[in-house]
Amino acid sequence: MWPFNKISIFWKLFLWFWGSILFLFFVSLFIWVQFKESITFHDVDPGTQRVLSKMKRVLESDVKTRRKQRLLHALHGPVDVFRMRTEEKLAEKRRFIPHYILDEEGIERAGHPVPESLSALHLKRKQQGMLSVLHGDLLISGPKRIVIDDERYYLYLSRHLGRFRTKVFFRYLSTIKPLQFSAAILVSCLLSFLMALSIVGPIRRLQQVARQMANGESVSAVDKMGRRRDEFYELACDFDSMYDTISKVMASQKQLVSDVSHELRSPLARLQVAAGLIEQKAGEELKEDVERIEMECHRLNDMISQLLHISALERGQVYEAEQLFELNSLLDDVIQDVAFEAKAREISLRAQLESQIQFSGYFTLLRSAIENILRNALRYSPDGGSIMLTSSLHKETLQITIEDEGPGVAEAELQNIFKPFYRVDSARARRDGDSGAGLGLAIASRAIDAHQGSLSASNRSTGGLCVTIEVPIKKH
Repeated sequence: MWPFNKISIFWKLFLWFWGSILFLFFVSLFIWVQFKESITFHDVDPGTQRVLSKMKRVLESDVKTRRKQRLLHALHGPVDVFRMRTEEKLAEKRRFIPHYILDEEGIERAGHPVPESLSALHLKRKQQGMLSVLHGDLLISGPKRIVIDDERYYLYLSRHLGRFRTKVFFRYLSTIKPLQFSAAILVSCLLSFLMALSIVGPIRRLQQVARQMANGESVSAVDKMGRRRDEFYELACDFDSMYDTISKVMASQKQLVSDVSHELRSPLARLQVAAGLIEQKAGEELKEDVERIEMECHRLNDMISQLLHISALERGQVYEAEQLFELNSLLDDVIQDVAFEAKAREISLRAQLESQIQFSGYFTLLRSAIENILRNALRYSPDGGSIMLTSSLHKETLQITIEDEGPGVAEAELQNIFKPFYRVDSARARRDGDSGAGLGLAIASRAIDAHQGSLSASNRSTGGLCVTIEVPIKKH
């Protein structure tokens, strides 16, 4: 096991960041020291070659000494020294030698001390010819052969570069070999990648676990963490604990709905019997009130049946076997039942069906889902409106859409209309006398889930609601 997995996220971030900074610092320091203390050779640029040729002509000419010095000074250009105080600049100028004239043994003709870099360059003259040598802040170029007083010498041009000037920076970059630069970039990228992976990797695994849990799969976030024992591992433990708690609450809630629904049936049945006895004894005087009680009892009984149906579907209990049937036959049957009610309100129910779709699934369950959606569309459609049912086949997926011309639903509530007892606070709210309890779409959603499908809703651009059913077609 890699020990770094046991370190907390804080120390990981600290060590990665600090280690990267130290690494870059030491690499930069190493290259700088190597550049400053070592002697590096470069090609001589054409401008320097021209200056050396002109200096040779001046030194080999017969002009007077003072004139030679003025000409040489003009060729040297201004001396570029460090950014120091004025007295330090003057002292640096006095120590600086703008050019050197060496004999065959490397002794300076005027007796000036020869820099180490110049001695190294003088030794290379026979093998490589004219070069530039950089050591610290001193750049020396040459040699150019000259003859003074019938003696052969070697002329070198010296330039003093400021350490903090642009020229030195580019000279510094030029000393870095491509292989060294590539290695440094590669290592820094690798360190950054590992740091990002160390943080993002477990987050992505937790995201995957969250999606699986949302889909109802039983999965452990701790198992996805592997050998980690840091804050992400603790987060995964809390994640699993939260999921277990929520699962237990959801299970107890579903069980409570089922238990309460079962328990309500007995007193409800007794209440219906009592209402029948009251009607027999009271006669015509209380007949209207007793009929109202019986009607409400029937509504309660239907609601309890729907709750038990939802509870069974949420537990994965389907009280029928899968069968192969013709989808259009099912849709025609549902459309005829709903069209009878739509006719009373002059609502047209149109259908556009895909031909010859053989579907394998739960016939009664799928019929109930489609019927509930159609009746919901009928409930909120205006008198004289229309409802459109369309079925189509996309690859291996059956798609059924039901569109109405009602007031639609607020975008924020579209996902909530499939929850039990949910009522929208809009124009689609319960009408006067509407016996709906907000369970029809909830039953439809659970029925489609039983077919491993999906149910969604969206508002039409022309007004109204569009409910879409998507169910995979099973191959035989």
